[in-house]
Amino acid sequence: MLSVLYIRIYGSEEAAGAFIAAINATLILAIISLSRQALSQYPEQSSRDGVQKGTYIFEEGNNADVTVIGKKKKKKKKPVIVIEAYVVDGWERYADAEFSMLTFGKSLPSQGTYDFFRFTVSNIAPKVKELVDEVKRDGIESFRGDFRDLNRTLSVGFYPQ
Repeated sequence: MLSVLYIRIYGSEEAAGAFIAAINATLILAIISLSRQALSQYPEQSSRDGVQKGTYIFEEGNNADVTVIGKKKKKKKKPVIVIEAYVVDGWERYADAEFSMLTFGKSLPSQGTYDFFRFTVSNIAPKVKELVDEVKRDGIESFRGDFRDLNRTLSVGFYPQ
């Protein structure tokens, strides 16, 4: 079976880390996904070393009610939610809930794509708040093992309405 190192990056620091990881991956195929969009840069938070490890803390708040991840991360005593403009792929092993793509292939400028696929604060924040309120009410253990898909409807195979 073919082993593949697949790295999807965000920003120039992660791109540098991905290229280093790909060069060092001498025994497996390495694939790096790059965006065609103009991406915001976060040099204070991005980490080329973190990308090579597969995960890193981008920003962490001491009194946060939820942990939002875009890379695989260990769970804490609060819900872990993945928000990623990509298809869901194995996040249920690392997170409690996710907001990801329903489909792919739509080619628009980034903001148009985010609006089309409902990757907006006004759409995601209320769903995250509802989940946090549920965990505060019922406790985190009642939630674990019940992976939530925050962006799914019965429109599987169709574009969202």
